This record gives sequence, C-alpha cells and structure tokens, in this order.
Amino acid sequence: MILPAVQYPGPGCVVEFLHSNKPQLAIVVGESGGRLRLFTQNKRETLLPAARVLPWAGPQYGAALSRNELEHILEERHQVRAALEAGIDPMAIWELAQGELAQADLTWFAELLWPREEARDADRRAAVGRVLLACKTHFRFQPPYFEIHPQALVDARLVEQEQRAAREALQTAGERLFPLLWNVHLGRTAPPPLPSTPEEQQLAELLRVRITNPEDQDTAPLWQQLKKGLPPEEAQLPFLLARAWGLVPHHYNIPLDQAGYEDDAAWAAVFQDELDAWIADAGAWSATAATLDLPLASIDGETTRDIDDAFRIQALEDGGFRCVVALACPVLGYPLGGPLDEAVRRRASSLYLPEAVLHMLPEAVGLDRFSLFAGVARPALVLDMRLDAQGMLVETTPSLAQVSVSANHTYQQAEIHMDSSQDDPCGLRTGYALALLRRQRRLDRGALQVERSEPELVLEGQGLGRDAQVRLEHKPETPRAQLLVSELMILVNAAAARWAAAQDVPLLHRTQDVPISAEAQGIWSRPQDIYRAMRGIGATGLELTPRRHATLGESMYAPVSSPLRRYVDLVNQAQLAGMLQQGRAPLGREQLEAMLPGIQSNAEATGRVQRFRTRYWKMEALRQAAAHGSFPAVVVEQHAAMVACALPEAQLYIRGPRRLFGDDCHVGQRVQLTLGRIDPLHNEMHIVETAVDYGVEDVLEM
Repeated sequence: MILPAVQYPGPGCVVEFLHSNKPQLAIVVGESGGRLRLFTQNKRETLLPAARVLPWAGPQYGAALSRNELEHILEERHQVRAALEAGIDPMAIWELAQGELAQADLTWFAELLWPREEARDADRRAAVGRVLLACKTHFRFQPPYFEIHPQALVDARLVEQEQRAAREALQTAGERLFPLLWNVHLGRTAPPPLPSTPEEQQLAELLRVRITNPEDQDTAPLWQQLKKGLPPEEAQLPFLLARAWGLVPHHYNIPLDQAGYEDDAAWAAVFQDELDAWIADAGAWSATAATLDLPLASIDGETTRDIDDAFRIQALEDGGFRCVVALACPVLGYPLGGPLDEAVRRRASSLYLPEAVLHMLPEAVGLDRFSLFAGVARPALVLDMRLDAQGMLVETTPSLAQVSVSANHTYQQAEIHMDSSQDDPCGLRTGYALALLRRQRRLDRGALQVERSEPELVLEGQGLGRDAQVRLEHKPETPRAQLLVSELMILVNAAAARWAAAQDVPLLHRTQDVPISAEAQGIWSRPQDIYRAMRGIGATGLELTPRRHATLGESMYAPVSSPLRRYVDLVNQAQLAGMLQQGRAPLGREQLEAMLPGIQSNAEATGRVQRFRTRYWKMEALRQAAAHGSFPAVVVEQHAAMVACALPEAQLYIRGPRRLFGDDCHVGQRVQLTLGRIDPLHNEMHIVETAVDYGVEDVLEM
C-alpha cells in the first residue's frame, strides 16, 4: 500500500502558528522532514513542526522572495487581518452558531459573515480564526475544528472568567498595598486613604476576617499570597496592617472581636418583641407577688449599675444567724430557649473593661428593669438561711418576692459604716462577724484564699486611639466589706446547690475536685506565697454532678448569685424559680447536658477577653510609666537559668535571666526592675536591669 504524500504549505505561503497562546504571522521559506522553516513577523527564522500550523494558510507568494519582500508581505497581511479582526463580533457568530452545530470548520464560520467566495479569502478566514481563538468562553479549538459551547457552559465560563479577573485585580492591589501599609506601621511613610475602590474594600474585609479568625480557610490562599515579603513570624500582621490603614483603632480589642462579642448596646434591638414580652410577663408577676418587708442593703463598686444582690443579716438569741439574701430575678418571663436566649448564651457574662462595661443582658432589662436599685420595687429570688453559732448552714428556704432595697452601699461606704455607731438595720457589722466565722469554717475544710489588692485601671484620652493614657490606681482598701460580700456569695451559692440537690433540681455546678496540699491551704497575701500556693491548683470545671470545690472548701457549689452578669447563674436561677413556681425545673438533666459544651465554650471565650484585655491595659500602663523609673518587684521563684518576679502594683508576673539578679538572689527578695521593651499586643515584657531594694526588708519564706 502506497500512502498519499502529505501536503505542506510550500515556500512563499503565509501561515500562522500559536506562540504564547497567540497567533503569530510567518512565511514559509523551506521544508524538510515535516518541519517548516519560517520567516516570522519578528524578522527571524525559526523551525516549526508542520502540525503546529493553524488551519488557515495563504495567500501564496513566489518561492524566491527577498528579505525586504518578506517583511513587506508580512506587514501588509498583518494590517489587513487586524482591520478585519476588529470588525468581527464573536458574540454575533456564537449566537448564530450555538444550537445549530456542536462543531464546525473555519470556512463554515466565515460563510456566516461573507458570501462563499469572499469567505474563502485567506485573510478573512484568518481573521475569523483569530477571533474564535481569543473567545475561549464560547469556543474551543480542536484542530481543525472549533467546538461551539452551549449556553449553560458559556454562562459558567463567564462567571469563572469574572471571578478570575477579580482575583487577579485583588491580588495586584494587595501586592501593591500591603507592603505600603507595613511601611506605614514602621513609621516610614504616611497612611493611604481609607478604602474606596472595590478591590480596596475587599482587602479591608480580608484583614478584618484574618483578625477575627486567623485560621479562616476561605481566605487562607489569598492571604498566604499577599503576605509574601512581609515578616512571616508576625502573628498580629492582619491587625497591624489594618491599624496602619486606619481600619481599627490603635488599642483595638482583638480578643473581643475573636470571641464574637458585640460591643454596641444596640445588639439587642433585633429581639425587641421578645424583650417587650419578657418585661410584660415580669410586670404581670410583680403585680400579684408577695412583698418582702425587710430592710436590705447591697455592696458594690462605685460605678456598678447591675446590682444583683442585697442582704440582711441578723444575730439570733441562740447565738446563730439569720441571713436573708435577695437576688435580682431576671428569669421571670425570660424567653429561655429562644433567639434572645441564644444571643445571651453566646455573650456568657458581662465584661468590665477599662474602656467600657459590656453587659450580658440587654440594658433595658439588666439595668432598667431588674437591677436592685434602692427605693425601687424589684422581683427577687430570696434565700432565707439559718446558721448556727459556728456559722454552719442549718436550713435554707427559697422564695420569690418583690423587694425594695434600702441602701446601695459602695465598698468604702460599707467600711465606714462598720466603724460607725449608727443604726445597722441591715446587719453589716453582724455580717462581718458571720463572714469571719464562715471563712474559718472553710479554712478548716482545707480552703485556700488569696488576699491581694487588684489595681484599678483608669483610662483617659479619646477612645482607643494612640493618645489613650492609662494608669494604675490603688484605692483605699476595704477588707471587711470585701470579706463580707465574698463570704456571703459563697454561702448563697453553696446553699442553693444543697437545696437543689435535696429537691432533685439539676443545676450547673462549679467543681474543683482536686487535692490541695496542706502547705497550700490557708490565707496567703505575700506574692511568693500566692505564687507557690496557686501553682499546683487545678482549674475549676462546670458539670451537672454536685462535687466539691476544693479551693473554696465547699462540698458543692452552684453559682446563682449573679444572674444579671453570668449566664450560668441565670440558668441556675431559672431552674430554682421554675421549681418554686411550677414545682419543676424548666430544663431537665438531659437538656442541660446537651447545653453544657456550648455554655463552657462561650464562658471560656468571654473569660479570655476579660483576662487578656485586663493584662493588655496593665502592660500598657507599665509601658507608659517605664520612662519615669523602675518598678518594685518580689522574687517568687528562681532556677538556674530564670528568675520569676511578681509586680505587686500591677499584679503581674515577669521572668528574666538569672544572670541579671546576682548570686545571692532568693525567693522573697525585694528588687527594683528596669524594664526595656514592653509590648502589650504581643504580651512581652523584658527586664534589662535589676537592683536590690534596700529600702524595704525582704519578705522571707516561712
């Protein structure tokens, strides 16, 4: 069998081939073994397999052409084809072709535009081929044919094309902008204007997402691409870029953002219907409720507005005590299980930050409707407790009643009242005597108590901007008032747990069923003692089974004392109130068990915000004060390489190299620390110099 000879474009024939995905114009000047020698429009010769020539060849010129003639022909053909190409609308071709054929050769497409004879013109065919090659969303080149995509595929490809173009534009904008923002952060250049273009707005949103969720997988590929060339070790890079751009304030609360905690009091506006029904139900209950006719007093901080407990303590003739505690009762009419409850559950607790107080409950109820303000009738869960002469709980009788608090004391006012000889209708002095007994009973059971003065953070300046000033203040101590309140709340929560256990009411219990060494038990106030005692103490847990709380020295403990401020207390109070009103708790054990993981997770997230933000501002206060001198500290631990110190004024711990402290360094030693770099954002403090504080005697180990 003799195979037919393969026909190749001969010398002098104009051809086109693809290079870098674009048609290139050339003239054949020779052929050998299936490879064409071409003179290209770039005025160069190249060898090309004949199979790579596009299926439109011509016109044909003579074989013996000079270089000038070759260049002239190619330039002329280029001009003609470019003009023809500019006049062809690929959409018009596709609309005529789609639905008619799945594929067609080039001549068929050309005949849609010109009469048959004109359609066979090499320049016209080449122009159509170029147009179809460029329109990849609607056509696909399968030599020697062009496939015609159906409508559904075209729509999908157009969307993909738009998305790809948007990604490329976004990446280009980010690669230009992010290095600029980093230089703004370093103080090398002025910040650019706030986002205005669509790409800038998307980049701003990208930074916000990465601040809120550093592990976000949807934005990870783009973020990895855009942060190339920037410091890879910088964990706070999204925030630093956003701050440099002016998207967030200088002292932005990152943990609050990451916890999803809304800091605008208007967060509850979307639940207005539930709020209205809640307030109406509580009002209907109050209209028929019994009134507790006893003088009651509260003790809180000077700025506290969510007052959720008041009390009266009375000494009895047998040497025992009657202790009546009224707890704000927001659970009356509370929409447990509804959308508002889910939002409150996510908030988990109120936050008390230097820059703002963020309330767990909507302010319309948490403050205006249920807070125990003096002289205003409020619904309350009342625990009437009888204790013996040693301060041991004998009996607890809970009830629901309307109360009207006689006085809202601050801690300082309560302290002064205890020193005075004025009437004491609410029993503050008696309450202090009971608190001493209660504390001793807990210590006898192995409790551990820490006594330290927590500084108040005072923030000044405009918002959270760079000029914000923060300082640490230590107000006059109020040890008796503090002890009275703390022991009263421990008593209330322990009594509620015992009553609920006796009535088989499921509650959420705070537990810490761990051994505490005899050396750790007791009252500790010296920094080194506190550090040593607390190091071996395990964290508390939240569970349905009532078990002991080792640090408090209580056999069971269910928080109910702060329903305006903590979600766990709110749920527990709802359980008790339901038992008192309907004879059963609204939530069964299985329901509470199912809710528990979410409650714990939300509480931990909100707790981190409180801890981290407080530490942030303490460190910022130290940073601002560092230029004015050193800081008093106490050595609390030492090892061969490192020494740990407590900063009592700030209630912070810091570590430094052993070599800075000298050979005679010992636990309890008073020192002055000169701090170098203090970086609240990255939680870093560095000791650069130490000196023994000879002005103060060492607090030696016991």
